[in-house]
Amino acid sequence: MRWTALFEDLEAQLEAADAAELEAEVRDRTRTEFARVDLAGRLRAALRTELALQLRSGERLRGELVSLGADWLLLQAEDALGGSAPESLVPLRAVLVVRGLGPASVESGGAGGSAGRLAARLDLRTALRGIARDRSSVRITTDDGALLSGVVGRVGADHLEMPASPRDRSGPVVPFAGLSRVQRLS
Repeated sequence: MRWTALFEDLEAQLEAADAAELEAEVRDRTRTEFARVDLAGRLRAALRTELALQLRSGERLRGELVSLGADWLLLQAEDALGGSAPESLVPLRAVLVVRGLGPASVESGGAGGSAGRLAARLDLRTALRGIARDRSSVRITTDDGALLSGVVGRVGADHLEMPASPRDRSGPVVPFAGLSRVQRLS
C-alpha cells in the first residue's frame, strides 16, 4: 500500500513538472511571436476603430483610423460638436502613443488581400504627392508644434515645399523628419 502512495505521488510530481514545462514553453513562444509584431500590423488590424494618438508635436488626436500606408496613417477625427472634421495624415514616426488598439495584429502584406498589400506599399512620399496633385489646402504641424497653412507644392525624396504661390518657390520647405501631421482644410 505504501508503494502505491509513493508511485501516485511520483506520478503527480511528473504531471506537475510536465504542466509547468508546457506553460513555460507556451509563454516563451508567445513572447517570441509578439516580438515579430510591428506597430503597422497592430494598426492594420485596427482599421475602422476609434483611436487616440499623442504626437511629437504635443497634439492629441482622436478619431477613426480610416487608412494606413507603409509609414503613415489617416485619421478621421471628430470636431468638438461630434461632427466629422477633416482627415489628418500622420507619419508613423510622429506618433508617440496610441490608445485604443486591441490585441490583434495583421502580418505585413497578409490579411486584407491585394488592397492591404497595395496600401502597405504607399509610402509617405506617395501620399504627399497625391495631396500635392490634388492641390488641397492643408495645415501642416511640425514636431515642435509650428503650424503652416497652404498648398503642398513639390514633394522631394525627404521634404516638401509649400510655395507662397504656384510660381513662387520661396515658401517654407518641411523635411519629412520634422513632419507631425498634415490636415486637410475644409
